[in-house]
Amino acid sequence: MFHSDSKGQVIWAYEYRDGEIGQRRVVARPTEAIGRPDGAAADVEGYYWSCGISAGVLNRWAPDGQLDHSIPLPCSNPTAPCFGGPDMKTIYVTSLRHDVPARCSRQKPLSGGIFAVQVDVPGVPIGRFRG
Repeated sequence: MFHSDSKGQVIWAYEYRDGEIGQRRVVARPTEAIGRPDGAAADVEGYYWSCGISAGVLNRWAPDGQLDHSIPLPCSNPTAPCFGGPDMKTIYVTSLRHDVPARCSRQKPLSGGIFAVQVDVPGVPIGRFRG
């Protein structure tokens, strides 16, 4: 199980087994330049796709904490990715427009949009809870 703290600039992973949360470990500490972590999603290889809200990128983090690669986006503040499409190889990414400085809006006028990024590895389907 993963968790990120945008303000603290850290991504954690937790052991999770049989409904119990175990030990926590730091996966990565992204800088502002790399992209402070915001929303994220996991792929079937165990990699963590995190919106780098401060850098306008979508980052793929390896389970060992290495930055696998970074995809530049046409917006200043991406917020949350979600895998979808028939093969789960499309990542839909939301982004901020509210409170984005005018300079950023001029440089990246698509800020506030939703983007589709094609990737090679499918995402993990989102589990549904029963009420």
